[in-house]
This record gives sequence, structure tokens and C-alpha cells, in this order.
Amino acid sequence: MANCNGTTPSPTNNNCFSTNSSSVSKINCGCTPCDTPVIINQGDVSTQVLVPVLADVIQNCMCINKYETGYPTNLVFQTNLLQNTNPSGKICITGVNYSYDCIGSENTTISGFVDSKSLTLTASQAACSCTSGNITTPLYNQFAGSIKTNSCCCNQTEQAYAMTKIVEKGIAFSVCNLSISITGTIGGTPFIANLIGTGSVESQTSLGNPTLLSNLGFPLSINFAGRLCLPTNTKLNISEEFDSCIIVDCIRPVNSTYNYTAPATGDPITYATFVATGDLSLVINKQIYATTTEKLAVMTNSGAQVVCTDGAATTPVCPPLSPCTNIKPCPQPVNRTV
Repeated sequence: MANCNGTTPSPTNNNCFSTNSSSVSKINCGCTPCDTPVIINQGDVSTQVLVPVLADVIQNCMCINKYETGYPTNLVFQTNLLQNTNPSGKICITGVNYSYDCIGSENTTISGFVDSKSLTLTASQAACSCTSGNITTPLYNQFAGSIKTNSCCCNQTEQAYAMTKIVEKGIAFSVCNLSISITGTIGGTPFIANLIGTGSVESQTSLGNPTLLSNLGFPLSINFAGRLCLPTNTKLNISEEFDSCIIVDCIRPVNSTYNYTAPATGDPITYATFVATGDLSLVINKQIYATTTEKLAVMTNSGAQVVCTDGAATTPVCPPLSPCTNIKPCPQPVNRTV
């Protein structure tokens, strides 16, 4: 792929928030009622058949999308140019190539909360495994656990369904068998270079395998939160799956010109090596299912589908304060090309 494509402006944001710090009053632990979720697209009802099953009945499901960025400033790339040929001149990076096996968590458990109750989810099968020396480390993307939802608090009117907050905090992600290579020229001489670690030309630290995403400039851990309409006072099975990807948007040399001086003591480098910065993106799509196990006679048909809730649609909105009186619009983004 081309390195450092031109950027495009973000959509205009028409939201306007007042700077007044008015107070907000609300019921503690409010039980917000909601309608029974409808998550099925019925398909062709003319093909229905009755089937007896012991089933995990989906009470509701939700998709949560996260977008994070990483800006490492100490990526060390080793080229295929022998240093004794004295390469020198402007460094121009024209192409980027990268690959990996999977992204996931090295931990076998995830801790979270369903409203105020603690929840522990345990990993199932590994998404992939990384081997470093004699050590093999699996990465996990699928987790499951169970919990009983709360009843409505205190003397509030009991509701069959209520909006329920699901929170998971401090999840660290790693990538397995990451490889990043770049192509370009040094002073007009073509080169291919591979990422060999972080640090400096004289001293690099291996990224390890698997590589913690925090070593690539991403947050040390990531939090997830969303709200689902779920039955109250009911034991539920919670299962979830992460589907993630890394995007290498841009690699730039820290110094635009390559000029290496051999150290007074110690061995000089064999191949031309330089330090670069990265502009990286991480996209995480997470799907959560809340189910109950039931004995059922199920009427099913071809074409029926389960359609999960968009987690962004149930995000709480800020309480209304005073109206916005600022008539000056926000400045718009400016087009730029790198």
C-alpha cells in the first residue's frame, strides 16, 4: 500500500454544548423500563417447520465498535543496504507492507460488571498461537460467563425488562507474528527494510511475540461499555467475541537524511538502520450475546436472521442543561495532503 495517503476532513459536528455547570437531580439506581427486544428478521414464513430444541435463547445482543490510534516514535528499521557501501542522503519511504496472524488477549479471563454486579468471563478456544523460542502463547477472542440480573431497586415498580449496563475494564490486547516492512530510497538507492524492534540504531528492544499493542503506542488497556435491554432478576449466559484489525497508516523517518557514524568502541552496524515514527490504527468490533437456556419447540424457517443492537444507539445522553447560546459555529476541518 502507498505510505501516508492524504487525509480527508471529518464530518461536520453540529452538536453544541453549554458551558454552564447546572446541577442534575435523578433517582438513585434508576430502573429504566424498555420493551421486549425484537432482534429477529423473520424471513420466509411459508417455509416454517417445528423443531424441539434445548436452546440458548438470545434475550438480546449488541455490537460495540472501538477505534484507537497509536503513534510510536522509536520504531527501528533495518534495510538490506550494507553499511560499508556508505549509503547516505534523503530517506524516502514509498511503500508499506504488514501482516499478522491475529489480535487478542493473552489473559484467559476478563473482569467486568453488569450494572453493579461483578462478572467474570472465561476464554474458550484460542484464536491463534505465537511461538517465541520454546514458549507458545495463545491469544483469545471468545469469552463466556453467567450472571443474574438485578431486580428494580428499592420500592420502584417492578419491570419485566430494564436497560442494563455492561462494563469491562482494563483489557490488554496483543498481536501475533506481526511483520512490518517498508520500501523506499536512501539518496536515490532503493532499499527494503524490516521492523526489528524499538529504541535506537545502536540498541534495540525486541517487540516480542506476541507483541503487546501498548509497545506500538496504543493504550495499555481498553475499556468497553454498553447498555442492553435485558430481563430483570434472571440468570443470563453472557458470551462475546472480539474481531480486531491493525492498520499501518504511515511510517516516517525521524531524521529525513541518513548519515551514520561508526562508534569509537564496539562493532558498527552491518546494514543501514534508522529510526522511524508510526501512525497506526486499531479497530475492534465486539459482539455480546445475553442468553437463557430453555427447552423449546421452535418454529423456524429459511432466511430468518438475528439482528443485534448497535451499542452506540443505547449510549446514555447528557442531561439537559441550559440551552446553547453560542451563535458562533465551530471551525471546520481543513483539507491537507501529506
